[in-house]
Amino acid sequence: MIEMIEMIEMIEMIEMIELIEMIGMIEMIGMIEMIETRFSFCLLSIEMLPEVLRFYRETLRLTRLLRPAEREYYRHMLKNDLASHSDATDPERIRSLLKNGRTAVFWVLKKSVPGFKQPPP
Repeated sequence: MIEMIEMIEMIEMIEMIELIEMIGMIEMIGMIEMIETRFSFCLLSIEMLPEVLRFYRETLRLTRLLRPAEREYYRHMLKNDLASHSDATDPERIRSLLKNGRTAVFWVLKKSVPGFKQPPP
C-alpha cells in the first residue's frame, strides 16, 4: 500500500508538471518519464497516464467556475479520490473511473453554476 506522504508528493508533482506544461517547457512524454523517474513505482498503466492527467487538469480548471469555498472543497475531494484509486492498473477500470468522475463533475457544475451546460462528449 502506498503511504499517504508519497501520494501527496505525487499529487504535488502532478500540479508542478501541469504548470510546466502550461508554460510549454516539456511535452507529455517528458511528463511521463519525469513521473516514472521520480517514483520507483508506476501507479497507472503508462497508456492511461496521459488520460488521467488530462482529466485531473481539466477538472481543476473547471473548479474555477465554483465559488471559492466550494472550489477548495471539490479540489480537495478530487485529490483524495485520485489518491484512493491510485492502485488501479486495469485500463478498463481506469476508463470507468474517469467516466464516473466526469459525470460527477458535470453534476456538481450543473447544480452549483447557474446556466452551466454540459459540453457534448
